[in-house]
Amino acid sequence: MGDPEFVAELLDTFAAEASAMIGGLDEAIGEKSDETVWRVAHTLKSNAATFGAMALSDACRALEALAKNGALDGAGVLILPVLSALMTSLGLLPY
Repeated sequence: MGDPEFVAELLDTFAAEASAMIGGLDEAIGEKSDETVWRVAHTLKSNAATFGAMALSDACRALEALAKNGALDGAGVLILPVLSALMTSLGLLPY
């Protein structure tokens, strides 16, 4: 990616935005907002894949699929794997 400072800035932004997105996912699941869960899970899935955080991307893919099918009942339990994958990913980032 080139400039190490730029990469560090991108990683910081990813970390901050991902954490906020997980909070938004939890809230949207509680409100049973399929559209919001789908949008946030889709965005976080793609962002995670960009940085090679495939466990996080896969965990978000599961939420995305539930929301796309309008099946959010019980989806709250999927927040834990998403959060766990984020914490693991952040611990592995080189910054």
